[in-house]
Amino acid sequence: MNKSNIQTLNIEKALSKSSYPVYTKNFIEEYLIKNYSNNKETKVYLTSVSQQNLFVIEYILPICIEKNRISNINILIYLPILFPNYPPEFYISKKGNFSISDEYEKSINKKNLRINLDYFVPFNPISKNVEEIINCIRDKFNKDFPIYKANDNNIEQTGKCVLDKNKCFLILFKNNNLINNIINNENKIKDSFNDKQFMNFMRKQTKDILREKYIIFKEEFNIESNLDKLKKCRKTINKKSIITKNNNELEKEKEKLIKLKNNLNDILRKNEKSIFDQVRNYIKIENKKVFELIIIKKAMLDYLIFLKKGFQKNIVSFEEMKNKTRKLSREIFNINYTINKLNYIK
Repeated sequence: MNKSNIQTLNIEKALSKSSYPVYTKNFIEEYLIKNYSNNKETKVYLTSVSQQNLFVIEYILPICIEKNRISNINILIYLPILFPNYPPEFYISKKGNFSISDEYEKSINKKNLRINLDYFVPFNPISKNVEEIINCIRDKFNKDFPIYKANDNNIEQTGKCVLDKNKCFLILFKNNNLINNIINNENKIKDSFNDKQFMNFMRKQTKDILREKYIIFKEEFNIESNLDKLKKCRKTINKKSIITKNNNELEKEKEKLIKLKNNLNDILRKNEKSIFDQVRNYIKIENKKVFELIIIKKAMLDYLIFLKKGFQKNIVSFEEMKNKTRKLSREIFNINYTINKLNYIK
């Protein structure tokens, strides 16, 4: 790729576009200028990682393969959002088709080419020893070269090991006076502090530490997300409380109905007479004999009607209908006579 194709930004503009917290930007600016503005082995880029604009430092390490044979290995160092409190991530830059040698099976991930610092020099946030880590990696690689050319075209190494420079900004360090000022300020800082300035400095440092701790706490425990979950839980609990309250009221009504039902059952058990027996308490028949004769007469009249319908439908013969009608008519006449005799008035 031609250098002219790479987009560039000065360090101040790059910091304004970066995603680092405001309270760490001054430190990161000083750190990059002091360590990489005049370092010929490195280039600094601003790139997008998971929707965050972060700085990545590219080290070009000349590694000796054999006598008089040198091969460059590029190391990518990503400065995390909370650098230096969180360690930077080291990767071998993916260039060409290669694989990791067995010597580095545990210390370098074969899929994403991330370097495990625990096998080299663990990062120390106080000393910010990136240079020590790089020197240790260089020495180790000079003893045992970490990669070999792979014939397998199916090897896929993806992630942060691939730095697409078409989508990055190369950082330019033009302000040499600023670099000198930073170095000079570090040498003079003790002499320039009086008590008042020292207290102001400590207050600012304390605020920065508190902001940093808050961001770490916020990221670790997802305060906003958990707050939303708690609000939803509260609404759910309130709804359940209303339902429980309504259920309690229904239970009370149910108990009242059960009590009423039991009372009715008690009344029915005490009064075990049939419905017909109970009717006799309200209906009085003055003359039972007349009442029985009327029932018999009603039955005979109904029978005469059935005889007539049977004859009409050819179920009953004329002779049978005639004989039975005469017989029943005589019976009805006798019943009427007896009723009249008993002084029954229709």
